[in-house]
Amino acid sequence: MSSMMAHGSMRRSRTTWRRLETRSEGGEQRGQEAGDRTPTAAPTGGGFGSPSDPGAPLADTPIQRRYADQLTLDGIYSDMSHQGWQQSAEDREMIAAYPEVFPNFYTVPTPWLEKAYLKELREFVLVGIRRFRWLLVALHQDSGDLLTVFDAWRAWRRSHGGSTWRSSFDVSAYYAHPDFPEELFEFLETAYLTPASRPGHLGILELVRLERTVRRLREPGGGTPGSGVPHLPPGVMLHRLAVDYEQLIGCLRRREGTARVADGSSTLARIAKGDGMAAYVSLSGLSVRLLELCDGARSVAEVTEAFARSDPDTGGVDPKKAALFGLEVLRQQGLVGV
Repeated sequence: MSSMMAHGSMRRSRTTWRRLETRSEGGEQRGQEAGDRTPTAAPTGGGFGSPSDPGAPLADTPIQRRYADQLTLDGIYSDMSHQGWQQSAEDREMIAAYPEVFPNFYTVPTPWLEKAYLKELREFVLVGIRRFRWLLVALHQDSGDLLTVFDAWRAWRRSHGGSTWRSSFDVSAYYAHPDFPEELFEFLETAYLTPASRPGHLGILELVRLERTVRRLREPGGGTPGSGVPHLPPGVMLHRLAVDYEQLIGCLRRREGTARVADGSSTLARIAKGDGMAAYVSLSGLSVRLLELCDGARSVAEVTEAFARSDPDTGGVDPKKAALFGLEVLRQQGLVGV
């Protein structure tokens, strides 16, 4: 009964998730920085946090006044509370001693709602959006309900020796740790996206491969800025996919799922930004050929010579001149350093 009621209360979370598909895109999303560990008193205003959170009894709101003597300090907070990554024993003692000052760290009674489940779902969705949004969008569109993927993921993790949470801090710490994406990718590749899956899973598996590569990215060692030797700058990565990436993302934007993505191939360049973001550029065949020659060992003349010997289709333009022009365009895009 309790589980059924908890899943029924997830409808607002489903609505929140569907809104994600209409938000602005870009590369990876930047995560919020860990804040000051000092507890922050609740602002005044409405009585609840976001739809994916338990009620936040903000100070002097009707819900806080009604349930003032029934508030629970269980470590599961609303988005309205900015608790940082960890809290010291002194922080927790202060919050426990002055609930009228820090009511936003408490929750109202919810006997039919599994708050621990909702807390983990919140971390799963928010961290996933920040780290691999398009993968979560693809899983949601493929399954029709991201909660089914989340439930299967939780069951798989527990069956593979996943630790039991001792507190809500353990939940947040796990989902912020690199183990989470690695274990999620393993679940998707070995248990969820199996060979017997629908054809649309090829596109999702390619997104998993891309994210795995990004997580293991190492900066190229060749080339020095200002040396005159073409090289890939630090933070630039090339990745080949077995599907057309632009078509795949286009299908997800139009909410068509991944089953309609035709077989094909594409090469992406990932450009890491200094603010924690990343941009993705879909490359032409000629650009890929040039970038593969920019290994930090060849000079500009050697790159253009090697490019010309590969007999590229440059539409009648001298291959060496096309190579020089291409190098300059790639340099302006931040894909080549010299």
